[in-house]
Amino acid sequence: MKRKTAALFATYETHIMTDNPLIPFLASYGPTPSSHTMYDECVIKAAEENGCAPLEIKHPLIDEIVALLRTPSPKSVILTGTAGDGKTYTARKIVETLSEDKHLWSTMEKDGKIYSFPHPLPCSERPLRIIKDLSELNETEKNKIFSTLCYSLSTHDDKAPVFILCANDGYLLQFFKGYDPLYRKIIDLLSKDQSNKENPREYFWLINMSRQSRQDIFDDVIDSIVKHPQWENCTSCSTVKEQGQDQRCPILCNRDILRKKEHDSMRARLRDILCLAETSGQHLPIRQLIINVINILLGDHKQKPFLLTCKKARNRAKKGEYSLTNPYANVFGDNLPKREQKLYKIFTVLNDFQIGFKTNNFFEHALLWNNKELPDCPYYGLRIFTNSRDQYLNTPTAEHADRFLEDMLDQRRRLFFSLTPDTKNTCYNPWQLSLFKHGAEYIYMFDKLLTHNKSDKEYQEIARKILCGLNRTMTKTMTKTSSELWITLSFGVYRGHPIPLLIQRAKRGGESTLSFEHLNNTSKMPVIRVTQKETSVDLPLRPLLFEYLIQIDQGALPANFSSDIYQEIKKFQLQIAAMTQKTFEYITPKEIQLSSRGELEERPITILEKEEDFL
Repeated sequence: MKRKTAALFATYETHIMTDNPLIPFLASYGPTPSSHTMYDECVIKAAEENGCAPLEIKHPLIDEIVALLRTPSPKSVILTGTAGDGKTYTARKIVETLSEDKHLWSTMEKDGKIYSFPHPLPCSERPLRIIKDLSELNETEKNKIFSTLCYSLSTHDDKAPVFILCANDGYLLQFFKGYDPLYRKIIDLLSKDQSNKENPREYFWLINMSRQSRQDIFDDVIDSIVKHPQWENCTSCSTVKEQGQDQRCPILCNRDILRKKEHDSMRARLRDILCLAETSGQHLPIRQLIINVINILLGDHKQKPFLLTCKKARNRAKKGEYSLTNPYANVFGDNLPKREQKLYKIFTVLNDFQIGFKTNNFFEHALLWNNKELPDCPYYGLRIFTNSRDQYLNTPTAEHADRFLEDMLDQRRRLFFSLTPDTKNTCYNPWQLSLFKHGAEYIYMFDKLLTHNKSDKEYQEIARKILCGLNRTMTKTMTKTSSELWITLSFGVYRGHPIPLLIQRAKRGGESTLSFEHLNNTSKMPVIRVTQKETSVDLPLRPLLFEYLIQIDQGALPANFSSDIYQEIKKFQLQIAAMTQKTFEYITPKEIQLSSRGELEERPITILEKEEDFL
């Protein structure tokens, strides 16, 4: 009996030794009901409890703010935005960078709700104060600091403290509501989405964390997780040594998928999705990105808390249950119950793309008959798909069909994250598996606008497609005209039929000029801009509108899309018409007709002379 107990204890001890404390630490960031996922200080506590280093996410803002504070004329900094945007994390990293002491933040927390940096700023004698959450101050504390804070943000004084102030935008406005000059300045900056960093007359720099691009730091978010130094603990795991490649730990399999950086990788495709989400006005806090990466890595479909532990991972590998740890399903939160999945914005945004629910004949045939052209995955490809596919082909019962359709969805999603986008070969393009079938072209145009490379041939071809789609929508004809924009209004009638009336032609070098630009904000949304003299009108080229115009160019009908998109173009037409009337003294509308070659032509509107012409 003693020998059996000793053997069991030895087995238990071995299992404890092979568990990597990094896994429960990463799980504290994941999609769990625990409130520990909500606050920076709670995650630091989880790191200490598990003996792990906290996640380090490089953010260009941190270096910029530190550089500002090291100048002879430092400014106060206001960090605002929604919950989960990294305000507290940024403040902590600024303190650690300035002091070169990673333990200083926890020491300063003993000061109360307003932290005092123990040293003067490097090139100034001004003291530094940090308010990590303005909403935590009670009325007495607010009254005590209010006048000093307003004074520091409104003037330059070598003896006044410099502040780092963290607050949600709503509470920030509420806090300063009684101090009109500062209140109006802040509300103006927030409403116009402007930066006052370079303004020498400003004594503070307001940073809206909700307007910072997530694409720029997404790779750092992933790398902070998959390159954490304590992954080295896995090399001593007996399971890793004994089971080999055929029964590999699913956590390490998922980590390898996330580490890949090429164009045919999951992180590259997620970065593209972030671009489309941002230009659609969907903001994702950094916390949501971390939740998603952790769920890709540790998601488990079998039992609560639906995240892998080392013990679960060993069992999945031993039984070959890789379908339960599939990262191509985890990325959409499919391992979570539907009710819990909806609690996280990241999963809602990703599911809006309908990835895997869209397809084409090429992908369906290739998956059904195992086309060797498509990439496979040793753990999440044919290994978890062959059985259900063969069962369905041999005995297509309702039960087998349901399972086969679920597995087909997972395989389409795997292909979406495993193929290189090709703007020319539309059949093989992974974006055909999503709602935005021309997502690759949108990303390509977006990148060329950012780099000001408008001479690129492929970019110009995409621009011509957009112009053709616009001309077809405005003129209600199947024109091929794509070199200039024909701006029309449809209030003419001829022989009892409405006709489009030309009011202006926008092209390079004309009275009305046409260009593609990007808005000077964080998302840098592309716009179609029509300019007349010093006035211009913009049509924001959101991904859905882009998709509409490209598909119209390819022969689709406007009725296939939401009427809201058509109304955007209609509004654009009316705005240009109003601008034209103000710019030019006299406009002679002309009738538009379609030539035999499919090109648009104009002709003067003449008065009918014969009575029978009205019939």
